[in-house]
Amino acid sequence: MSGATVGAFAGSGGGFVGGAGNAWAGGAGFGEGLLSGLKGGGWGALSGGLIGGVAGGISAVKNERNFWNGDPWEITHDYKLPGTWSSPDGNLPIHMQADETVGCTQKTLESMAEYKMQDIKIPIDGGADFRELAESLGYDVNRNYNNVHSVGRQMLKGNPSAITYNNRGVQHTVGINRIQVLRTTRIFGNGYRYKYFIKVMDPLKQYYSKLSYSIFKSGIIRTLGFYHGFVRSYNF
Repeated sequence: MSGATVGAFAGSGGGFVGGAGNAWAGGAGFGEGLLSGLKGGGWGALSGGLIGGVAGGISAVKNERNFWNGDPWEITHDYKLPGTWSSPDGNLPIHMQADETVGCTQKTLESMAEYKMQDIKIPIDGGADFRELAESLGYDVNRNYNNVHSVGRQMLKGNPSAITYNNRGVQHTVGINRIQVLRTTRIFGNGYRYKYFIKVMDPLKQYYSKLSYSIFKSGIIRTLGFYHGFVRSYNF
């Protein structure tokens, strides 16, 4: 709004001067020139307000504020796995798959195991279902709700989650590394608007990447249960 106001005033002044000046330079009378100036000022205010408002919104976004009203986004929840001896910062160790067409499930499970100081190497001889593979190795696996707070509460307990989703026609599995919930005030009415930053350990990438909220809502989420730093039972 402030950007639009400043832009409107600037555009109005420039439009009036330009419209009136051009009219008088063309031989128009005082009244005609004044009318042209008013028209030019109106169009200038409209275009200046639009441009100023957009510029102000872009500036707000660059400073991590709301595009529409400039209010800041505040973090209300920051879900992250606790640090362990093998992962002091709580991040799931990055395990990359050698073949981009197969191995994501195995590498995601290896990453979760390493986070809990368990060194396992899982053979990759084809695709695998996360739950079936984890349970065959003795892990306790539970289907989780597609809700950031449900997954986040398990993360705070030290129980990491994997999500399997459709990646351009191929099922792909990644480990959820961090979830941040942010909010800002609504433009009209009471209440807040929310957005979510979901970072994952993707076996296809050498860095922690962002997962869209729409994919998070549509994927299959499974949580690996650890108890006092160890899985419930071992079969491997």
